[in-house]
Amino acid sequence: MGADQSSMAEAKATMNMGKSRLEVITKKSRGENNRLENVIKKHLMAKEAGNTNVLLAMTSAEMVIRNNWTVEACAHVNNSLELLTARWGLLEASKAELPFELLEPVHTIIWASSRLPDAPELVKFSKFLTRRFPEQLKVPKGNGQQEINVGSEPI
Repeated sequence: MGADQSSMAEAKATMNMGKSRLEVITKKSRGENNRLENVIKKHLMAKEAGNTNVLLAMTSAEMVIRNNWTVEACAHVNNSLELLTARWGLLEASKAELPFELLEPVHTIIWASSRLPDAPELVKFSKFLTRRFPEQLKVPKGNGQQEINVGSEPI
């Protein structure tokens, strides 16, 4: 097994661990939402429905909304990872150029890797992708453009 094949195997394992991590994040967010919905009901049904209870209910509702967005984001990133899994052979066969049909899922994963701190596997997989296809995944600095960040490091 060559160095390229072993790095591809390691990347695939990292990608699969990332999918598992996204499932954990999704379950955690859904469980937190169930808990928060009960908190909201408790605050709104309290006999002394003062401003404090309403404010606490509103804060909890905002947290539910944020958790719902996290669940949606995890589902979108998971779909991108599933697409890469299904087309892994195409990714392996591509030596220097990322296939056009994989640009969107790869960009989604890179973008999400810096925004989902609970999924370090995404950062590792994103770094692999940017090393493998540096010309297509690097956005030049200057002219009002920003470089792509993977994790905390700019590429």
